Amino acid sequence: MIKARILTFMLLLAMALDTKAQNMLTTDEKEAGWQLLFDGKTSKGWRTFGGTGIGSSWVAKDDALTLEVVPAKNGKTKATDGGDIMTIDEYENYDFSIKWKVSPCANSGIIFNVYEDKKYKRTYHTGPEMQVLDNTCHPDAKIHNIEREIYTI
Repeated sequence: MIKARILTFMLLLAMALDTKAQNMLTTDEKEAGWQLLFDGKTSKGWRTFGGTGIGSSWVAKDDALTLEVVPAKNGKTKATDGGDIMTIDEYENYDFSIKWKVSPCANSGIIFNVYEDKKYKRTYHTGPEMQVLDNTCHPDAKIHNIEREIYTI
């Protein structure tokens, strides 16, 4: 059976795991084998797709794992050293739960079951993507890609 890593897509603008209230396991969750993927303080346990570390634009602050961006020449924003991040550990037969938020009009996603191989240049070539976007103003929300939908399925 193929083991998979859980990945977050590179444009998660201000992904927050609501850690003040949620980044703790209950006794029942611990006994059931649940584990946290984010400690609320560091990027420990994460790395860039195809790399060994995590891009410097990914910052753990305010109990959230956040992609810091700067203004781009086209009037939008960009990360100077972001990239798609994924868990270092592999998982199989898992339940996944997350709290997230994005900047206004953002478009991003969470890709599951990512497989690394030199023949794959992009994470989305290897696993399904759950859409994470601002439904109120991102153009894709007007087409068919709404938050929590599996992208293009």
